[in-house]
Amino acid sequence: ANIEHGIMNEDIGWIQISGVMVTYNKEAEAGNRITSMVLEDGTPVEMDKYYTVVTNDFMFTGGDNYNFKNAQDGLDTFIPIRDALMDAVEKAGIISPVKQNWLSEVKSGKIYVVEVGDSVWEIAQKFGTTVEKIVALNELTNSRLIRPGQKLIIPTE
Repeated sequence: ANIEHGIMNEDIGWIQISGVMVTYNKEAEAGNRITSMVLEDGTPVEMDKYYTVVTNDFMFTGGDNYNFKNAQDGLDTFIPIRDALMDAVEKAGIISPVKQNWLSEVKSGKIYVVEVGDSVWEIAQKFGTTVEKIVALNELTNSRLIRPGQKLIIPTE
């Protein structure tokens, strides 16, 4: 919910993330825009698991309406973010920004929520597309490994 809160939010601007690749559909209703999240190593994010995250004290305490109330084992380093940033830049010397594309928009497609018993082949048949297109659009590593509740982007060509 926190990542989606920072997508297309005109009141606070866009979230800055690292370590997780998020794909979203700007046409979807708020609360359902994220279509996939994978860790830097390609592992899909499991919504029923807890992950270690780092944020600043402003966001952690509810700034810009971010909600960390369900966080476990929160740890405050008492190091202001400006100090951590200055230390990191001083240690690095010359820095050169590189765009990472952690956040990307789905250009076109319909969102389908996988149901019990679904297969990518059956979903492709239902929507008049191919398994290959669904696999590519969703960056699936194995078309046989889909799970109920998973959101798939279906091409709308």
